[in-house]
Amino acid sequence: MCRERWAALALGSWLLAQPARGDTIDFEATTLLAGRADPRDGQLHTVVPMLETVSGRASAIKNPWLCDLEVVLQMWGEIDPGDPRDDRFSSGDVDLGYAAATLARGRVALRAGRQLIQGGAARMLQLDGGNVQVRVRRFGLQGFAGVPVTPRFGVDRGDGAAGARVSYRASFESELGLSFIHVADDGRVARQDLAVDGRWAPHRSLLMSGLVLWSIAEERLAELDTRFSLIPSSKLELSVDVRRTAPDLFLPLNSIFAVFAEERRDEVGSTLVLSASPALRLQADYHALGQDSGTGHRAGGKLTLMPGRARRGSVGVQSRVLRLPDHDGYTELRLFGALPLGATGFVTGDVAGYLLEAPINGQDGSLSGQVSAGRGFGRWRGVVSGLAAVTPFAERHFEVMARLVYGFSTRIREDRP
Repeated sequence: MCRERWAALALGSWLLAQPARGDTIDFEATTLLAGRADPRDGQLHTVVPMLETVSGRASAIKNPWLCDLEVVLQMWGEIDPGDPRDDRFSSGDVDLGYAAATLARGRVALRAGRQLIQGGAARMLQLDGGNVQVRVRRFGLQGFAGVPVTPRFGVDRGDGAAGARVSYRASFESELGLSFIHVADDGRVARQDLAVDGRWAPHRSLLMSGLVLWSIAEERLAELDTRFSLIPSSKLELSVDVRRTAPDLFLPLNSIFAVFAEERRDEVGSTLVLSASPALRLQADYHALGQDSGTGHRAGGKLTLMPGRARRGSVGVQSRVLRLPDHDGYTELRLFGALPLGATGFVTGDVAGYLLEAPINGQDGSLSGQVSAGRGFGRWRGVVSGLAAVTPFAERHFEVMARLVYGFSTRIREDRP
């Protein structure tokens, strides 16, 4: 395990070991145990990973300096006594681990630790550092700085990052923001972007949102995303969206993987959601696609039926079609259902088939099925799932997974001298 992950785990353990002085503590632990055959190198390898996730939150912590003080922790650890793909039998990390508070009657919000910076030029940045937000009337100012987090299965995102965002909020539904981010790696620019984002609701039935992200270092558009949604009633929603992305600019500029990524990917299309009745829901979409190698399209439809007066169970059918240049794509047909058992139990089933336009390993399709059953016992919840599949990568694939969840929420009162 690398030094950064040991440091993150140490931070998470320290946060978890702090005295429980908060008025409210929420805690949840999940154990996942799976067993499957992993085809690689022309052989089947047995993989038996056991994953443990722990999340906790202590809120309304009493102290004489800060308001709304809370501590949030979310971490995981994994062991694999079988034959793991990367020969690492244990690993772990902290996804979130920060302390947050407010000052000046809520006008100033502070956050320090491992956190997610969302929106604007930051996109979705996981950061070890600090974040300050100030709001005065309708104006807002945000500033953050720290070290980007490299995920377990991701590429290095840089040695340091800093950014800011100014915004004006006319109402809860309408806001306009201007933001900037700079990411450095080994003394070079890994990312430097300027963004304008906003949302506007001129009427309760009309919502518009958009993001324009410009790469200063590359002097070209990194992302354009706009959406117009019309909601004439609670039964109907129609949206039109236009998007352009530069996939190579989603990676650090000094990453070798950026050389092999496309420079342009365009999408334009619409989505329709129709609730014909409380028991019937229909969703359909179509998008035209454009990229450096040519044009294509994707489309899909989903029909969900919730019979009975309680509407607790559901059955449905879903289909998707993807066509890309160079005869690449697939057609999918999926059947699914869910049935409640008593007050806390359930059974779900899912069958999906794919027809590939370009064969893989001589196979032009795949078929998979999954069944899950679960039940709650007080503060405990258990789920057992089984999956069987026939794919171009394995003639037969079987997998069994068990999940056990323990959670509680409690209010603690402290007697101060």
